Amino acid sequence: MNAYILRLVALAFASFFLLHLVCSVVALACAPKALQLARRMPAASASRLLFLLRIAPALVPLLFILGLEIPSYLRLEPTVNQESIGWWGIGAALAGALCLLIPLTRSVQAMIASIRLNRHWQRRGRQIEASPANVPAYLVDDPRPVLALSGIIRPCILVSSGVVKALPPEQLQAAFRHEAAHLGTHDNLKKLALLLVPRYSGFAELERAWARYSEWAADDRAARHDEDSALTLAGALVSIARMAQGPVMPALSASFAPSGGEFQARLERLLEPAATEQRSQMPAAVTAIGIFAAGFMLLVFRTEVFYAIHQTLELFVD
Repeated sequence: MNAYILRLVALAFASFFLLHLVCSVVALACAPKALQLARRMPAASASRLLFLLRIAPALVPLLFILGLEIPSYLRLEPTVNQESIGWWGIGAALAGALCLLIPLTRSVQAMIASIRLNRHWQRRGRQIEASPANVPAYLVDDPRPVLALSGIIRPCILVSSGVVKALPPEQLQAAFRHEAAHLGTHDNLKKLALLLVPRYSGFAELERAWARYSEWAADDRAARHDEDSALTLAGALVSIARMAQGPVMPALSASFAPSGGEFQARLERLLEPAATEQRSQMPAAVTAIGIFAAGFMLLVFRTEVFYAIHQTLELFVD
């Protein structure tokens, strides 16, 4: 790799670090207001809003680098230029590389753990019918409460014999519908996206809130706006909550078993039909993203923007 490309790579990493830092500060400043807004929205819309806010600090710099910085560098930077990156630019580039490498390592580990778990259950168990989920389900002889949608590329439902014995057929089908809802909204893929973005302690509350609303949204879809279905799903929650503690599932899985204080909140929503009512509503975040994307595409085709970006990149070099 010649110096021209190495300089581009270093500039990209440095830009990512600085832009991600600025965008993270903005996102954290917006988080309290977003959490307040989410409480007044349907669970599905709230989960989308919080997910977009959480990944925006990484997504915006990537769009900037791929759509503006790299094209401006390739168009305007002379290939015979002997300029070198300054020390502070090198420091920012190393920080940016770490910001991307650490989450990437964490994500690969999570994917390996998920693949190993699925293969283990498929070897030990047998496939059963799970028509509401429209996805393979594998039953393993295990008394512990396990019922989860696992994996991304080839997702499957993992269910233990303990759960099958504890839940009546209608409750089991309701639980399968809950896992099917996670599949329909690609929640495991979203969990992978959250693993891929740099993680700071300040975003922990935002991620917990997203996980909560995604579970509520899956409950709403499984309840199918029907009071009897909601009561059946609530019964499944209670039945599993009465069982012994289940095993810790990999990060790329959506477990039906309630965790910690989430059980009470989920149960109360299911027992109150109005709480699970879904309204047709286009979240403001989706509109904002559309406007941003349109503006971004307009910028890409403006030559003067490339010159401005290229001049900014000169700050990194000696």
